[in-house]
Amino acid sequence: MFGRLVAFLSVKLANAFASKTVRQKAKARYASQYAISDTVAEEFRKKHDALEQKRDSIETLALGSSHGYHGFLPDENSFNLCGTSQDLYLSYELYRRFADLPKLNTVVLFYSIFSPGFETERTSEKDYCLYYRYFWGIPLRYLPDRYFACKTKLLEKYLRKHPATAIGDYRGENSYRWFVHSSVSLDSRVESHLKNNNRHNGQTGYVRKMAELAQAKGHRLVVVVPPFRRDFTSRLPPFRQLFAELLELSVDHPEMQIMSFVGDGAFVDSDFGDMDHLNRQGAEKLTIKIKYGLRQRGKVLLPGVEWMEFPVHGNHTGSLVALEARDDFPFDVKRVYYI
Repeated sequence: MFGRLVAFLSVKLANAFASKTVRQKAKARYASQYAISDTVAEEFRKKHDALEQKRDSIETLALGSSHGYHGFLPDENSFNLCGTSQDLYLSYELYRRFADLPKLNTVVLFYSIFSPGFETERTSEKDYCLYYRYFWGIPLRYLPDRYFACKTKLLEKYLRKHPATAIGDYRGENSYRWFVHSSVSLDSRVESHLKNNNRHNGQTGYVRKMAELAQAKGHRLVVVVPPFRRDFTSRLPPFRQLFAELLELSVDHPEMQIMSFVGDGAFVDSDFGDMDHLNRQGAEKLTIKIKYGLRQRGKVLLPGVEWMEFPVHGNHTGSLVALEARDDFPFDVKRVYYI
């Protein structure tokens, strides 16, 4: 009798556990298909409204993924339109829509390790495409047009129900409340970035399109490769292997400026909120360095390389190429190549 009771209770518990698992899976599936994030909805609305409000004062527009969202602090003449999981296609489409801003002269594009192969629409982060489509009319590339039909209605309902927050001085900057969770291991994070880096599916082609558009509009395109925490950087392949496509593109578009801060010793661990995202302290450093780089027109800044302007010895009749250590530059010289 006791054995039968134990067996009966075991079956009941197993069924209850199974039912709970089924309910949890159903709830997750429902959330995936029929729920939106209020936080994300509000963030996109605020960016959209702020950009429209500030459009006549924007001289520099920052585009790119969360590395740019965490890494660039806009001033009164710039705007940070970067966002979580913004791929190169989305960055290009945003640039197309704002290329005619009256004072725009510089576009800063953040290009990360995963950028060469990352496609937002084909990842678990695909819901971000809903907001880019709703607020800026960016079409889907792979999903059917009605894929976000239910979520679009939920988004519209949320926007009607909740009044927009005040814009004030907001220019798209990050609040620094979100970082990669500590449960994510360093190795898995590096692996996921390198996986997209190795896809070779043509995403850097959108940087080419941006370079061509910038040339047509008379804008300056600056591609920024952000820094990463030292333990993250130590696990990466050589720079020229990771960013071969970008460097090849720079040959066809020498007017495009590249600034890389990978391995830059100025960034210490306390400048990061996680393995590959800067905190506000780190963003202040990076923004200062980007502004400095913007003054060095037409230069390509690579890891461990700092460009300097040497004095020209000459007058209207001709010039002399002369470099003297400790005079023209503050270090000893071993070798000089002149072309």
